[in-house]
Amino acid sequence: METYTKWIIAIIILIIVIGLIWWGVKKYKEDKDAENASSGNPASSPIASPATSTNPFQLNKVLYGRLSGDASTYMDYTSQAQANFDPSTGVIQGPIFKTLGDPAPGYTKAMIVSYTYNRAPLTFVYSEDLNSYSATSVQLPTSTTPFQLEQVLYGISTKQTDYTQKALQYFDASKGTLQGPIYKTLGDPNPGQSKVLTVYYTYNGTPLTFTWDESVQDYNTATIQLPISQT
Repeated sequence: METYTKWIIAIIILIIVIGLIWWGVKKYKEDKDAENASSGNPASSPIASPATSTNPFQLNKVLYGRLSGDASTYMDYTSQAQANFDPSTGVIQGPIFKTLGDPAPGYTKAMIVSYTYNRAPLTFVYSEDLNSYSATSVQLPTSTTPFQLEQVLYGISTKQTDYTQKALQYFDASKGTLQGPIYKTLGDPNPGQSKVLTVYYTYNGTPLTFTWDESVQDYNTATIQLPISQT
């Protein structure tokens, strides 16, 4: 009976000791958390959302492919671009044919970037035909460029084909220039015939329409300049 009593007392003492240890650990953790919170330790502070003043750029989709091809055939390189993108500056590390990968070795390519800057949706086209393919970085603009293509039609006057996607690859939105000769850059829907190019676009938000008629213009023109007002 005496031995049994001793065991009961030992168990009670052990339970008390364990309780005291648990209380001490809990109190230490609470004090440490309070100290971290008051000192602004990131580990105890709320995690900032992706769209912050320090990271104003956010990539949504990055397509990359052969310049002369249809944009619908471009490959999705969003994940590769994210790995080489600085959201604080809007810079994609290059050369892009190395950092993203080369979908068409030996060919001139274009990259189409859909992104936001301070939550405003923007689209940027980087054409290796208009820019250096070996550039060490590509800077995304912080605002919409003044010229924006809406639709590009090309063909004989009675039957025009939509070439908007292909025209975007040869268009400088900061200058409003379309690289030509257009029967080569866009493609020739009606070989041997004079064709008409109809461009629907905006300049600083103002909708405009421009018509280029090969029967009165030089079809070999190297660069077509879109006017900044309706002519």
